Amino acid sequence: MVNQKRQHQPPQRKRLGPLFLLKDAAPWNRSLFLTILVIVLFGLVMLFSVSYASGYYQYNDSFHYISNQFQFAFAGCVVMVIASYVNTEWLKIFTWPLYLLTIFLLIIVYAFTSPNEGLEEFHRWIYIGGSSFQPSEVAKFSISLACASLATRYEKKIRSNRFKEYTVYGIFIFFLALAPMAVLIYFEPHLSATIIMICITLIIMFMAGTNWKWCTFGIVSMAIGIASIGLFLDKIIPLLPPHAQPRLLLWEDPFSDPLGDGMQTVQGLYAIGSGGLSGLGIGNSRQKHLWVPEPYNDFIFSIVCEELGFIGALIILFLFALLIFFGFRTAVKCPDRFSGLVAAGITGQVAVQVFFNIGVVTGLLPNTGISLPFFSYGGTSLLMLLGEMGILLAISRKCNKAREEASQPEQTEEKTNQDPIVIYPKKE
Repeated sequence: MVNQKRQHQPPQRKRLGPLFLLKDAAPWNRSLFLTILVIVLFGLVMLFSVSYASGYYQYNDSFHYISNQFQFAFAGCVVMVIASYVNTEWLKIFTWPLYLLTIFLLIIVYAFTSPNEGLEEFHRWIYIGGSSFQPSEVAKFSISLACASLATRYEKKIRSNRFKEYTVYGIFIFFLALAPMAVLIYFEPHLSATIIMICITLIIMFMAGTNWKWCTFGIVSMAIGIASIGLFLDKIIPLLPPHAQPRLLLWEDPFSDPLGDGMQTVQGLYAIGSGGLSGLGIGNSRQKHLWVPEPYNDFIFSIVCEELGFIGALIILFLFALLIFFGFRTAVKCPDRFSGLVAAGITGQVAVQVFFNIGVVTGLLPNTGISLPFFSYGGTSLLMLLGEMGILLAISRKCNKAREEASQPEQTEEKTNQDPIVIYPKKE
């Protein structure tokens, strides 16, 4: 009877373990860590070079922007190191509470107003004391966790051959999770953050194994949509927020209003062209002296090109390419599906922001206001990015731990296959 009762007992749930894996923690990916560190230091150096003129003209303090950014960078590095020891199993527990908290923050942000040149009221920041906080930066990480959680829970149905299952669980539930955040952020209005979150969702859907037919359909639809913008420009513009309408109008010809709404794009192109092959040298930019509006923000890459030239631009692109490569390699090699998809979402966020920012600065895309990761000025963005890099390093620890555990049986087999050592007694 005792044995029968034991057999019918439900299986015990797997223990999560501690929140921070301090003991016997596997080493993180050193290449990934060094790449992050180099990009952060490079970004701080270039931000100081770009912003000291604006800081002097606006605040009579050349160190105004770099001092604030350095404080957030230092705090972010501390957060990154702490987050690198997080047990990623706990992220599953925190996913939906963080999702609800993000929704709450995106709602209460409408109680805070930031006028922008009289065009309309912006509701992007929560002001606490003398500092501000941008909930949309938290939303980017939150949607990665939510999509990864859904993809893990409905893995079999996502990969099903039945149309109803892979449509509902491979597409609909992801956009159902995205919709509340995307709508709230769109009406802040913050169109660039909305675009980034949609891209993060699509990347995780693709990595999760959503049916290739739907992926192909989505890519073709996006290509047709982008190609037809010029044909239906008059009908698309009224649907956009008022602050985004002149940007799209000037996308085709920014030189039609070089001293007005097109000034940032035009002066940015002048800066890129002035850099040439090797640049004017760090600190020698001319366009940052009140020509490019807010050069320390979205258009920092144009001043970097002016000071470091085409070679410097290639170095920055190479560093970001390394970061994206190591990030997606971590995502693919991670033994845990949830952690791997979170890594894909974090890496995809960086990749999308780099692509859109450089595309805007070079005139390839309309001015969307997307910042360059680790380079553009912004405390909330830098702090969140470094925190996410810490989670990425924690996932890389998990990969290394799995690799170590996989190699241990081979080592024991080699030892057992060795000839036994025989000790003969000494002859008296």
